[in-house]
Amino acid sequence: MKFKVDVIEKEKRVSLILHGHFDEHAVLPEIDGSQYQEIIFDTGKILSINSVGVRTWIKWATQYNPSSLIIYMHCPKIIVDQMNMVGQLLKNSRVDSFFTPYFCEPCNMSFPVLFSRGKEFNDTQVTVSSTLPCPKCQATAELDVIEKNYFKFLGVPVSK
Repeated sequence: MKFKVDVIEKEKRVSLILHGHFDEHAVLPEIDGSQYQEIIFDTGKILSINSVGVRTWIKWATQYNPSSLIIYMHCPKIIVDQMNMVGQLLKNSRVDSFFTPYFCEPCNMSFPVLFSRGKEFNDTQVTVSSTLPCPKCQATAELDVIEKNYFKFLGVPVSK
């Protein structure tokens, strides 16, 4: 799927809904960031990202006034992995939701669970359940990441 961005403007907020493969062909829209208090990146429909996509993202995000808050929503594991590796992605920003992978051995199925600010995490901690019922067969599914590595981008302790 070719990269595309849906732009939704509302008062002092602009939402950018990213779709597809974030690579060397990806172009982010030019917007006047100084007119927005919040710039929302909805990354839930990104299928892949490569190093050129990451560079494009950093360059684009650093052009805005530091008073504009960048908010990341619906971040899939591929985006969380980049946030953990490239600290610049989180400058002047906040993560409001991201997906955490769980794995069900009986189904041999991986599934993402949405973690939201104010529910599973906040500015002081992230609360993680090591197991959850599988949505398909109700067997016990296990957290499919190494906690100390995966949640590092939040910069807060992990509790169970």
